[in-house]
Amino acid sequence: MSWLQHSCCGRPRKPEGRQLEVHMMETENGGHYALTKEISSQPSLRADVDELNYAIEIAELEQILGRVSIFGTLSAAELTSLARALSPVSALDGEHIYRQGELAETFFVILSGAVQKIVEGGDPGKPSIPISEPLTAGAYFGQTALVVSGGKRSCSMRALGDTELRVI
Repeated sequence: MSWLQHSCCGRPRKPEGRQLEVHMMETENGGHYALTKEISSQPSLRADVDELNYAIEIAELEQILGRVSIFGTLSAAELTSLARALSPVSALDGEHIYRQGELAETFFVILSGAVQKIVEGGDPGKPSIPISEPLTAGAYFGQTALVVSGGKRSCSMRALGDTELRVI
C-alpha cells in the first residue's frame, strides 16, 4: 500500500499531525476502494481552553486565599487544595447572598461582579443601609464562618449585578 505513504507524484506524504484509519473495501464487481477516517490524536481545542481557564481560576483563588489572615500559615499545596474545594455560586442582581442574623456557615470569594454590605433596618418598613463601598472581584467576605462556630451574620450581603462567587 505504498500509495498511502506517497503522494501522486511519488514524494513522501507528510502526515502534519494527522492520522488516517484506512479500511479497504471490495466492490461487487471485484474492484477495490478505500474508506478513510481521520483519527484525532490531539485533544480538542475547547478542552484545552477549559483546562487553561480552570488553571487560571485556581491560581487567582490561591492568591486571594493567601491574603486571608486565617489561611496565612497554609503551604502552597494546601492553598491549591483549598482553592479546588471551593464551589461555584451565582447571584443575580439584587439577590441576597445572606441576611443579617443568619447562621454564619459559609465563606465567599468574589470572582466577578460586585457585592454590597448592608445593615437591615430591623423593621420591615425601614430601608436597608449600605455601610461600605461595594466589594468587587478578588474580594472576600464571610470570614466569621471560619473562626466562630455558631456565629450570626452581622450584616446582609446583596449582589450588585450578576455576580459569580466561590464558597466554602
